[in-house]
Amino acid sequence: MKKFLALVLALCMALAALPALAETEAPAGIAGTWYLNMLGLTGMIFDLHEDGTCLITLTSDEEEKQQEGTWTESEGIVTLTFVHGEDGESSSLTLAWDGENMTLSEEAMAEMSSGESASEGMPSDFLTFTREPGELTAAEWDAYQDNGTIPEGKTKDDMDAFQAKLLLAFLSMLGSEDSAGDSAGDSAGDSSGELADPEAAPSSDPSATILDSNCFRREPSYGGPEVYYIARVQNETEVPLYITGGKLVLKDKDGNSVGEENYYDTVGSRYLEPGEVTFVSMAAKISEGAEVDSFEFSLESGPKGYYTKDRTIEVAAASLELTLDSEYNYDNYVWATITNNTGAPLEDITVVYAVSDEEGNLLDIDSSTFYSIILETDSTIRVKCSLNSASIAYCKANGITPALVEAYAWVKGE
Repeated sequence: MKKFLALVLALCMALAALPALAETEAPAGIAGTWYLNMLGLTGMIFDLHEDGTCLITLTSDEEEKQQEGTWTESEGIVTLTFVHGEDGESSSLTLAWDGENMTLSEEAMAEMSSGESASEGMPSDFLTFTREPGELTAAEWDAYQDNGTIPEGKTKDDMDAFQAKLLLAFLSMLGSEDSAGDSAGDSAGDSSGELADPEAAPSSDPSATILDSNCFRREPSYGGPEVYYIARVQNETEVPLYITGGKLVLKDKDGNSVGEENYYDTVGSRYLEPGEVTFVSMAAKISEGAEVDSFEFSLESGPKGYYTKDRTIEVAAASLELTLDSEYNYDNYVWATITNNTGAPLEDITVVYAVSDEEGNLLDIDSSTFYSIILETDSTIRVKCSLNSASIAYCKANGITPALVEAYAWVKGE
């Protein structure tokens, strides 16, 4: 995916010229610095000045590029106009303004989706405008793709996990047209930062069912606080289903959004035969002083999807190895014993595990794929996976002991 961000963002600047809207006095709420993020990567910085001028900055690993222009607002549509080259050719980008947030307008989305409507083409949350930068900049991502340079405060595991999240997000986009929704509603939280579990709303289309879930605030070692949502999902229909997407929105007591996430932090198998179970989780970043009172989670699933079918394999046993008395939160693991009873050698085995307290409240999920291992027929292997240190810190701070673990394993293909 090297340079992919720059390529996509360049499409914004290459939009065909649009009719200029009547100029109005620049609303104070729009002026300021905005970050254009693609799937958590910041590629452009928009400085909208109160005098109606603007400066767009695009950074890469090679050089910083800037483009001056003007902006106007009329009836909730913000139009940015730029002049290119010696011939004075102009192009425009339109944004929708609701008095608080900016998004790509329906016209811009349709233009980038080859004339289709935004709902039928590129998802509306593919490119987002925020007052805060994303998890990484385009320059940081390009440097990592080019020569393996890891940004300050990140680890290789962090970068690999982010790369996996990007890949899953693109695959989810490709399969989203055929997905059916399964949504969950608001629920109030308590003073400890733990949020109550919502119930899933019914859907008329075949979709996966959220069996149980948990949502709580935790403090990762970097990146600031976040609210972590985790759910056990089952296909209770009579047809195979695909997990194709999801969204987590956090709100304060007044109903204002204080954080959201559109891409899975971790997900188990995305292909579910009737009766099969998987797990999903999302982690939405929040500011230090944010008070989260409720949340909304939506799960997208349906009988059609881009993802490859897979087949489950037996996990004979799963156990926990905990060191909760340590001042550090890293040396906590799940062990899973996998038996190959399929009649053929297996490779690229993926294991997803879920850890709960004694009452069955979900605390953490994660997955690992063992690419360098081939499990021969009728053979058994024992694998080890790490528990998330932020989830362990949350447990220790709230007097919770991880007690139960369940694990599932699968391989791609029929």
